[in-house]
Amino acid sequence: MYLPGYLSYELREDGVHLCSALRKRTIAYADIELATVYADMPSLGWWAWWAYSASDYKVGIFPFGEVGLVDAVASHVDEAVVVLKLKKGRPVLFTPEDPERAVKLINSLRKA
Repeated sequence: MYLPGYLSYELREDGVHLCSALRKRTIAYADIELATVYADMPSLGWWAWWAYSASDYKVGIFPFGEVGLVDAVASHVDEAVVVLKLKKGRPVLFTPEDPERAVKLINSLRKA
């Protein structure tokens, strides 16, 4: 089974939809305080909770530098990532193809 093939990220009318082999989740734009790109990111910690980790697939709860614990749904984590700071709950990290564009769209949709 090729787990990175089971990752998808969509900006839908009702929010950011994240899907992995282990979980599906939609985060409403109203629940997002801030969306940010981390281009020079610290690596995800070597330990995790309720997680699955391979070199190109990270799903679960991981430590992430000064941000603290994040809910990761990611592939290619050695490149730029998007972190969603939520109004309530743990930040969410994911890896869309064009992080800068994703952040611009999310920030415009959450203000709408």
